[in-house]
Amino acid sequence: MKVTSKDKKVTVDQAFRGMILYLDKYYEIFKSDVLADILSALHVCSDGKTVDPAAGAEWIDCLQQAISDDSLGKHTFPNRIENLKDI
Repeated sequence: MKVTSKDKKVTVDQAFRGMILYLDKYYEIFKSDVLADILSALHVCSDGKTVDPAAGAEWIDCLQQAISDDSLGKHTFPNRIENLKDI
C-alpha cells in the first residue's frame, strides 16, 4: 500500500474522487452497465452537486457510517482489508 501512515487524512472530496477513480477503473475492465449507471449518477456538476442528488447523499451517509464505526467491514472483509497493504 502506498499510504504508509495511519495518521494520513483525506478530505471528503479526495475520498469521493478516489472512489470515482476506483469505480471508473472497474468500469474500464468490465464495461458493466451497473457501474456506468452509478458513475453517471455520481458525476459532479459545475455547481458541486452530483447529477443524482440522492446518490451523492447516500455516499455521504455511507462515509459517515464508515467514520463512526471503525469496525465496519472488518468482520466481513478482513482478508481484503489486510491485503490492501500489498497494493
